[in-house]
Amino acid sequence: MKSPMSVIQTLPTGESRLAVIDLHSDVLYTEKDKSGRLIFHTLHGEYRAIADLDDLENHIEDFWQLDGSNVVNMSKVKGVGHHLKAYFDDFPTERSKFASISWMFMHLLQDIVHQRIHHNRCQSISGALPKKD
Repeated sequence: MKSPMSVIQTLPTGESRLAVIDLHSDVLYTEKDKSGRLIFHTLHGEYRAIADLDDLENHIEDFWQLDGSNVVNMSKVKGVGHHLKAYFDDFPTERSKFASISWMFMHLLQDIVHQRIHHNRCQSISGALPKKD
């Protein structure tokens, strides 16, 4: 693939799923729908561009909306700060990347978030250990 792009494919059942098309070899033409979203036409059907946070959350496993302005890859979160921030480092500093978490989300899903963080930290520790022969 020269120019792969993740897109949303609508299935005949009306359900949708994440797909990958190649802009060079698959796309016959592209147009905008009434809302301004790009539609890619191929020999095998139509695909729409990922346009908003809902598309990501609904179609990509482990992507959760933590507040109104972000969707976070929960498999990358290593900690939660006191100021409702999700961190991607085991030992965050003031320069660490973070995503904000709404109070309501943290209150409702606190146990699940902490379980995911524990799992992610264990994964990064086991990946750093030398392999046994």
